Amino acid sequence: MVGRRRRHVSGFPSCSGWIRIIPDLTYLQQKGRAAALVLTHGHEDHIGAVPHVLPYVDGPVYGTPLTLALVEGKLAETRDPRGGRSSPSSRATA
Repeated sequence: MVGRRRRHVSGFPSCSGWIRIIPDLTYLQQKGRAAALVLTHGHEDHIGAVPHVLPYVDGPVYGTPLTLALVEGKLAETRDPRGGRSSPSSRATA
């Protein structure tokens, strides 16, 4: 592209197009554990923090079959901080 600047997905020319946002778990760490996790859909802004939040959830994970399948993929690429794999499979409810 001669004479045109490439515009990245994020809109920031100095950024590679990917922004990693770390979830703030302060509330869960201070107030206690969640009784369940409800996922309305599988967009990255909704399921991206699941690997970080799941250790603070004692109950089931609710979502559509597609959303839960996307979460499984997300968890497969992220290791549980306790050394094992995080997985909502045993408590997933579609």
